[in-house]
Amino acid sequence: NPIFNHYLFESVAILVKRASERDPSLVSVFETSLFPRLEIILSNDVTEFFPYTFQLLALLVELNRPPIPPIYMQIFEILLSPDSWKRASNVPALVRLLQVFLQKAQNEISQGDKLTKVL
Repeated sequence: NPIFNHYLFESVAILVKRASERDPSLVSVFETSLFPRLEIILSNDVTEFFPYTFQLLALLVELNRPPIPPIYMQIFEILLSPDSWKRASNVPALVRLLQVFLQKAQNEISQGDKLTKVL
């Protein structure tokens, strides 16, 4: 049920955001519980959940303080893949994720050729 899925992901995002704003130490707890599920969605190519996954990842990056954990830089590689941008439904979430990476992971992105690939 697409409507149920939408509201479920939105509820998770609000829970993560509000709880982490009150207690920043909860970010790592949410990462520990959400990352395995988000990785399953990405690795199993569950494309209907990609926009939600990218939104949740953007939120988690946003809630982190620099330097962000290295696992996020693995996810950053997805942003550099042209295939990620082919589905129009992914684009708003990918743009948000890219913006957050540029704000929070400036040092990590400037290393190597990542910035060139973004440009």
